[in-house]
Amino acid sequence: MTAGADGRAGSQRNRWVICAFVFFATVLNYMDRQTLGIVGPVVQKEFHLDNARLGLLFSAFYITYGCSVAVIGELIDRIAVRIGFALILTWWSLATVLTGFSRTFGQLFGFRMALGAGEAGLWPGTARLMAMYLPPHERTLGNSIYMGGGSLGLVLVQPIVVWLALRYGWRSGFIVIGSLSTVWIVAWLAWFRPRNVDGLRRYDRTPGARGPVSWRAIVRVPRFWGLLAASLFGNACLYFLMNWIPTFLVQDRQFAFNMALGGALILPYLGLDLGYLASGVFVLRAAKRGAAVVSVRRLVLVVSAAIMAASMIGVPMVRSNGVALLLLFTAAFGMAGWNSNYLCFVEEVSAQKVAAVSGVVGSAGAFAGALSLWLVGIVSEAAGGFTPVFIVVGVMIFVASFGILLTPEPAPLAPHAVGVTAD
Repeated sequence: MTAGADGRAGSQRNRWVICAFVFFATVLNYMDRQTLGIVGPVVQKEFHLDNARLGLLFSAFYITYGCSVAVIGELIDRIAVRIGFALILTWWSLATVLTGFSRTFGQLFGFRMALGAGEAGLWPGTARLMAMYLPPHERTLGNSIYMGGGSLGLVLVQPIVVWLALRYGWRSGFIVIGSLSTVWIVAWLAWFRPRNVDGLRRYDRTPGARGPVSWRAIVRVPRFWGLLAASLFGNACLYFLMNWIPTFLVQDRQFAFNMALGGALILPYLGLDLGYLASGVFVLRAAKRGAAVVSVRRLVLVVSAAIMAASMIGVPMVRSNGVALLLLFTAAFGMAGWNSNYLCFVEEVSAQKVAAVSGVVGSAGAFAGALSLWLVGIVSEAAGGFTPVFIVVGVMIFVASFGILLTPEPAPLAPHAVGVTAD
């Protein structure tokens, strides 16, 4: 191997370093956003909230997330991604820390809105990086890696926040978790420099790349509207798993708020981690054996939806808490397999507007998620439990899948890539 080829290979390996950075950013992102869901039963008691008002508090994050993600997506397609990512993490970390100083419901609500606005940049920014530096057959694995970071964050944060809340009060969790991003920001700014990324192959903005390049063209693509529908229903399913499970276990399963609850909560979110990993590896191996990538993704999407639906409907039907937790594990496993492939379809609608399309689709999903979180509170309060919610969520994941399965693929991107100056 020549020196030039060796340097090229080393540069290409750096794309997985980028994936590692995004992985840890997503760990921090989900730890920050999940903290309120974990201490929800304690906050509910201190502020005298019924389930409807607690659901409204959960929705605050997604209201501003939905407003911001579309705008930030368009901006991220225009600015240097290095500085953009650092600013995003700084914003959401400050919002998390400030939440720990809340003394009224209004302050809690306001800081959660600030957190949503800051965290809105992660998905479109990551979509841009995945489309820039990973070829299509590696993107399911790339998405699985960074979304696996989110589920790992959910696993890690459960016992940590429960322990902090029991020992130092629920506010301490926000302050500690929000401060962790400092290390990531310093490392990212030090590493993501031209010497490490200029040699990477670029797969977006390539001469001759086919596909819509303007919003007028994008809105004429049926898959874009199918993905909007998928986002509306799919995000509602994911947000329910992320926010309401601790409260469900306390109210319907009579778990006490203690370290046993923190340990029990690890299982469902471990299912997310394993689901992302399994789906990413399966698609990559199938593609290397000659299978059509899109066909494999669609297969994984359907199987994952079936696993999640059956598990969700079964959760409220079983008597054993152990079996219920196992079903939550398999539901999360299916949700992860579905989500990692759904993200790939979003990233491939337009080569020139990856972050912008991701932002708009994510915005629709965030608003649907905000509404669904509030409605979950209302329905569970009126029904005296979460049984109808689990059944509806089990059906909704199939509705979300139809948006992808029933729309044709957009025009393919050109298979080549050229070197350009990195952001």
